[in-house]
Amino acid sequence: MTGGEYSHARKRDLRPLTGLRIVAALWVVAHHMRGDVVERMPILTIFDPLVERGGLGVDLFFILSGFIISYNYLDRLGQRWRGRDALRFVQLRLARVYPVHLLTLATSLVLALGAAWLGFEHEANAANTPLAFLSNLLLVQTWFGQPYSWNGVAWSVSAEWFAYLLFPVAALALSRVRSSRTAITVAVAAWLTAVAAATLLSEGSQADRPDNPILRITLAFAIGCMAHEVFRRSRPGKRWALAVGSALLLIVALAWTPGMPSQVFLGPIAILILGLAHGHGVVAGALSSRIAVWGGAVSYSVYMVHAQVLQVWGALVLENAPRGTVETLAAVTLGLVLIIGAGAAVHRFVEEPSRRVIRSWRWSRRSEAPVS
Repeated sequence: MTGGEYSHARKRDLRPLTGLRIVAALWVVAHHMRGDVVERMPILTIFDPLVERGGLGVDLFFILSGFIISYNYLDRLGQRWRGRDALRFVQLRLARVYPVHLLTLATSLVLALGAAWLGFEHEANAANTPLAFLSNLLLVQTWFGQPYSWNGVAWSVSAEWFAYLLFPVAALALSRVRSSRTAITVAVAAWLTAVAAATLLSEGSQADRPDNPILRITLAFAIGCMAHEVFRRSRPGKRWALAVGSALLLIVALAWTPGMPSQVFLGPIAILILGLAHGHGVVAGALSSRIAVWGGAVSYSVYMVHAQVLQVWGALVLENAPRGTVETLAAVTLGLVLIIGAGAAVHRFVEEPSRRVIRSWRWSRRSEAPVS
């Protein structure tokens, strides 16, 4: 792989992948709203197979993360080991995920104390132990079997943190990939391993269960890294719009296939990401729009706050709303507005300012790294 090839690849517009992030986040949100809403509006059961698979939004994030991290950092970290560059990379990733995680961990504590004071019981309360709080504070809860404690959705951030810490070392091996054929072979092997592991080790096919989360993030992240290796060696063209359309149709078809293991979806998701990275077609154009890119920017905060907003929304709004279709639609609309609004506020006033402060810290003048 020559420097010229990579320079060409870096000039490509990846805005569709930013827009894809809000789709993934809202897919997870819809999944977590599903039970209450479908119960009140049975007509929505027609969409239930796809919404039931909403936990796959997390896997989409995992694959996309591997792709983008490789895109931004592989050339710098993969040349040879530089301790300062590795520390700088970890610092930048910490700036990306930790401030919002810390905020939502604090709000989950406030909500738990408030619920206890008001006499409400919550199914996750038993997992909200002081030890689990400490493991959440260190972002290692998923590593030690406490994935759903406190702000339960943060289990995926803990898994991502594991991948971030591993990446500076993995980059040394990833940079030795010399061809698209090798990258595709590794990606397919990781995909098949994920399917086999799901079949042998997991109970059921629910995509949102973080069974074996370290294996789950490792394999999905590796698939994303290999998709990037294919991307950097391929040329743009209208054929990628066809790949995007085919991947979407396959994802929908698999969703309506009973008993299909969720890890089977990882292959089409990787193709979807690879195709969108080339930026051709109607779908890529829609995801490149200003509103979609803005949604992608706030998507992490939306994802991190949505479960807590839904907890309050369910208790104060949905439980008190009449069971008519119009009333349920109004309650759902209000819930989505609250989630996106809260996510946008957290992004504006916590995520971005904190990120700028943490990124301003320098190990040395030579410790600059690409901006993600």
